[in-house]
Amino acid sequence: MADFIKTRLFWVTFIVVAMVVFAVGSSADKTYVAETDLLLLPKNEATSRNIKQIISNAKLIPESLSFYNKLLQKNSDIEDQALALPDDERKKMWNARLRVEQKKGSGVLAVKVFNQNALQAELVSEKTAKDIAVVMSRYYDIKTELDIRLIDGPIVAPVKNIFNLWLALISIGIGLLAGIGAVLAFGGGREPRIALPKPNWSFPSFSATKPLPKKEITKETFAESLVKKEMASSGARKAAAPENLPVGSEFVLNAVRRAEKEARKAEEIAAEPKTHEATEEEIKNRLNKLLGGKM
Repeated sequence: MADFIKTRLFWVTFIVVAMVVFAVGSSADKTYVAETDLLLLPKNEATSRNIKQIISNAKLIPESLSFYNKLLQKNSDIEDQALALPDDERKKMWNARLRVEQKKGSGVLAVKVFNQNALQAELVSEKTAKDIAVVMSRYYDIKTELDIRLIDGPIVAPVKNIFNLWLALISIGIGLLAGIGAVLAFGGGREPRIALPKPNWSFPSFSATKPLPKKEITKETFAESLVKKEMASSGARKAAAPENLPVGSEFVLNAVRRAEKEARKAEEIAAEPKTHEATEEEIKNRLNKLLGGKM
């Protein structure tokens, strides 16, 4: 329920349906009232002293079931809405539609009839006021004791509907059910949400300068380097040796032998405890001595 009331679909459906139900219910329950005013005038002192009682009798007489039955018998155009009900229910329904009220302590009686049909309300109000005058004339002499006259009406007006609590509650209930039904039917319980993958802001670690792979030094590579240096040194004194010098020449063999001898000597030196690490200049001097045959 908590998820439903958070959706726009629920609120739109609820408000629209509740308003429509309330409007239709109010329209269907619309009632009209027709009022006809009846004046009772006492003509002698005795009647004047008893006018309150006379007015009370005039108010009660039309509430009887016999009065209602005779009203229907004399006026076939009046609709009997309680025709199929038992007598006690017929009387209750008739009394619910009829009001006879005294206006501000005067001798004027307002005969009001309520009906959903404006024409029926007007007809019943007028006929009821006239029949009251007829019944009262049987008990009082209208020439010497009591004068009864219709002075106004019938006037028809719609009844001002006071806020109907039950209709409002029913409208709200139907609106709630309609809202929930709309959410369930159209799948608006919650707005669809797509789970997006979280961005991965991690980057691969890298180094600005990558170390070059170490080259393994062997006797062959060491000898080759010595040969190149020997050739370069010889070329400085004489002429540059050709690059395509035969591998089996005496010059190359001698350089290889000296390279092997120097490599063994370097291994022996490396095995001895060192007091300090040879500098680049010392290494060059040793190589020069080696190549010059001084070692």
